Formats: sequence, C-alpha cells, structure tokens
Amino acid sequence: MKYISFLLHAYQPPWQFPEMLKRIIAECYDPMFDFILKNENARFTVNINYSLLEQIEREGYVGLLRKIRMAAEGGRIELTGSGAFHPILPLIPQKEAERQIELNKQGVERILGISHLTGFFPPEMAFSARLTSIVKSNYLWTITEDVPVILEHGYRPYDFISLVNGLQVFLRNSFWSKKIAFKNDNFNGRDIVRWIFENLSRLNREDSAYVILAMDMETFGHHIPGYISFLEQFVNDLRERKEIKLALITELLNLFPLRELRIPPSNWGMEPQQFLKKNYFALWKNRNNPAHLLLWQIVNLALSSLKPDNSETRDLMDRALNSCQFWWLSNGHLNYFFAFQTLPFLLKIIAEDKPENLPAARDIILELEKTTRFQIIQTFKLQI
Repeated sequence: MKYISFLLHAYQPPWQFPEMLKRIIAECYDPMFDFILKNENARFTVNINYSLLEQIEREGYVGLLRKIRMAAEGGRIELTGSGAFHPILPLIPQKEAERQIELNKQGVERILGISHLTGFFPPEMAFSARLTSIVKSNYLWTITEDVPVILEHGYRPYDFISLVNGLQVFLRNSFWSKKIAFKNDNFNGRDIVRWIFENLSRLNREDSAYVILAMDMETFGHHIPGYISFLEQFVNDLRERKEIKLALITELLNLFPLRELRIPPSNWGMEPQQFLKKNYFALWKNRNNPAHLLLWQIVNLALSSLKPDNSETRDLMDRALNSCQFWWLSNGHLNYFFAFQTLPFLLKIIAEDKPENLPAARDIILELEKTTRFQIIQTFKLQI
C-alpha cells in the first residue's frame, strides 16, 4: 500500500486586522471545514496556532469553532501542537520556546476542548536538534523540510521514519508540496494523485511507501481563489483507488520502521544555497540582512527588560515573538508596514518594565529607519 498524508497549517499573526481575518474566514476557513465535514473521505492533519484560534474566538466566529471541533471529534482531522504565536523556535531562548508550546497546548484545550495532541508542527517547520528535547516530552512526532536531508544524505525517507534523539521526525516532500501550493502547472487533483503513486511505485514497487504533503491552509481559497476544488478532486480520486490511501500522519507511526538519521537545521522556506552557506533561517535571521539583525536587537532588548511578574507585558512578549515581522523584512517579501506592526508591543514592554532601556531602543529604531528608509516612528506614532 502507498500512503499520502496531507498537513494543512492555519495561522494569522496576533496583530492581524479584523477585516482581513473576516475575508480569510469567508474565502478559506469556512469553505475548508464545510468540505471536510461533508466529504467522509477527507482526512487531514491540521495545525491551527492559538494565535488564530484566539482571534476567531474574540471576533465571535462561533460557527467556525464548532466546525473545527466537529471535524476533530469525527476523526476527519487530527490537530497538532505548535508554538502559540508562531515564533521561530530554534531562534528564541529555550524557556521562551517551552512557554510558547505550553501556551498553545492550553489555548487549544480551552477553546476547542481538545487535550490529546500526538504530533507537533514547528512554525515554518523550523527545526533544529535542540527542539527535539523540548518536543519529545509531550509529542510523538514532529515534521520539517526534506531539502537539507536530501542535500546531506542524497535521499528522503519514504519507507522508514527518521528518529532524532528519541523523537520521530517526518519530512515534508518539498517537490510535490510546492507543485500544489504554487500551482505553477496546468494540473488537477487527479493528475497529482497519479504522479505521486507512480513516483512511490518506482521507489518501492512491492512494499509500502509514503509521502507527506504540507502547506498553508490559506492556499486553498484565499491565496488561490476556488482552489478547494483541487482538494475535492484529490480526495475523490483517492477514494476510487485501492492501491493508495489518504492517511493521517499519526497513522504512519505504526506502518513504518524507525531509523536513526541526522537531520540538519531546516525550515520549509529553505533554499539549497541557504543550506550550503549554513544560513539556515535566512527568512527570519539572515546574517546578511541588517534590518533582521537590528529588529532582533530590539526583541532581545525587550526580553532582557521583561519583568516576569508583569502579566500585561509578559503577554505582549509572547505575541511579540511572532515570525511574521522578520518574514516581511526578507528578500522577496518586503513590506515594512507589516514588518513593524510588532514594534509597539516591544516598546511598551521596554517602557513599562525597564524604561532606562528606551534610549537604546530609540537608537536601534533610528538605525532601522536609516537602513530601510521607512519612517517607523511617524507611521506608528511611537513615543520614545
């Protein structure tokens, strides 16, 4: 038997605008869960970060929350753990990483009433060996990108599951996932099912093999209008085939053997050149990107200023570790207005908990303005 597992990742940054959230719900989340609930053959592994669940709850989309619960309770989806506000876990202090993971667990349980999560989705699939020690105490598996593994070992696992420091680590198939996510060919769900089956059969004709596809849930309907029709055709074609099956990722655990394998630092935005240059997390902390490095200086200044007993600033710090601010400063994605949405959080932490650090923060922001040629202080009316 050949297996396909599909992972869908849903997230919005903690500063997302309500009108944009409303649009994404209408274009993607509502139609997606309607499709999942109506199609008995739909089975997906799903990550929904607490950052998004909190906004759905706050803005009163109770119908959507009900659909998510029904999909989980009915076995149509399995939910994973993650970092609450979508930080790049290998780039933040270990205590902060542990806190983000626990906050996400508590948030999913409070809002959805679901406490047992088997797998763990690291935001942006950003993985390092350090992460295994944090994750394995609460989860059986995690997932990351296959590009570094292929570059280092010359292959990706398809008939075994990688084991790293006692944690089972799956790899997304970057080739097929990107082919679907970026829709850069004229194909449909039936074509993809056929191509993947043929590929798995060439790799392992007689025995079992698997492939994992993973991408943003927003791909279907928001990024690409009407694209849920692709998933409908994909699932329907799988139903008609006896030799290939749609499986939840957790179901693969009992179907394939384990094998120790070194997995280098990775993320699902990684390009081969970044790996070869050991610039592992270039979209969020590129050593050749001055704006990245300056923004990290402010984040670290806020962390060092934080008073643990101040619940208001502690909550702001949790949100201020989101990955989006750095992503919007990376090559190909530049949007300074989005990138600096988190700056008011960081400055409020510093102003309230250690105001003597404000001059240093101002100096960094002035350097950021000079580097980016964007009027940060004026745009966000920062009081520093």
